Amino acid sequence: FEFQPTLAKLLRFETNKNTTRNLISLDEYISNLRPEQDQIYYLCAPTREAAAMSPYLEAFERANLEVIFVYTAIDDFVMANLMSYEGRQLVSVEKSDIDLSKFDTKDKDDDEKKDADKEKDNDKDDDKPSLSATEAMDVCMWFKDTLGENKVASCRPSSRLVSS
Repeated sequence: FEFQPTLAKLLRFETNKNTTRNLISLDEYISNLRPEQDQIYYLCAPTREAAAMSPYLEAFERANLEVIFVYTAIDDFVMANLMSYEGRQLVSVEKSDIDLSKFDTKDKDDDEKKDADKEKDNDKDDDKPSLSATEAMDVCMWFKDTLGENKVASCRPSSRLVSS
């Protein structure tokens, strides 16, 4: 652990925002962060394509947050054991307790513009039904009752999925 901060500066990664596939350092990642972002997010997947299509990434894309892609188990191990860099905690996007609500409030002008564009395009996505909190809990209870306690240890509703 003595040389961990020095070695961490040598690490290079792809991110969801870096479409040129150039590798960036953790320092470059931090320079790209939104001002209110205090954590470094990463996603472990076998390939860039798998990472880009991951349902875990959806909420981060919606919140316009940059996520580091790591592709091997050793990378995941390194990130988990590095734990923090420059005072910012490294967090896997696969964790269930990540609160992105402070990032969902984008500029109101952008939201109004998008809403106007959707109305013009007559987008059908707004017509998709969503479950109320009670209905979501009912579905969870149905899973537990149907599959049994041996197969389902716990079930919780999530609002992290956006388009899948």
